[in-house]
Amino acid sequence: MITRTLVIGDGGWGTAIATALHRAGRAVTLWSVDNEYAKQVAATRENIKFLAGVEIPQEIRWTGDIEAALDGADEYYSVVPTQFLRATIEKFEGRLSHLPAVSATKGLELDTLRRPTEILFEAAGAQAGMSILSGPSHAEETARGLATSIVVGSDDPAQANRVQERLGSASMRVYTSSDPIGG
Repeated sequence: MITRTLVIGDGGWGTAIATALHRAGRAVTLWSVDNEYAKQVAATRENIKFLAGVEIPQEIRWTGDIEAALDGADEYYSVVPTQFLRATIEKFEGRLSHLPAVSATKGLELDTLRRPTEILFEAAGAQAGMSILSGPSHAEETARGLATSIVVGSDDPAQANRVQERLGSASMRVYTSSDPIGG
């Protein structure tokens, strides 16, 4: 069975992360909260709403179906705006807890002032390790394969190294940090 990276969130940054992972040699599934839009993107291979003009490789599976999204997943990237993160992750009904998580979500939850990683621990269970992505990067540049550098922070060096290995490519330089809050 092929193992896949699940990217949760179909915005510009989610699309960029999915293409970067694909470029690095990972099999990728991108999950969208909007199943009809997911079907449209899967057919046209363009995320016209959030990253127009960037062709999405055929090998990236794009779906709005949670079962299909979880099929073969051995890790997930959370790339959902903070204000929608908790509700989105709760749709997976605890089925993410056994997967290592990488948070590419920035900001604080308005009602609770929780960081995205705290929301993931609460909503998903996140028992298999957590990393955070940060750094100066732009979705359209990353998606197009332009030179990008990013930092993966984790209090588990093995987790950070795994993300570095899986996401890094000729166009994506990934540095590690032992600081999961500040990246």
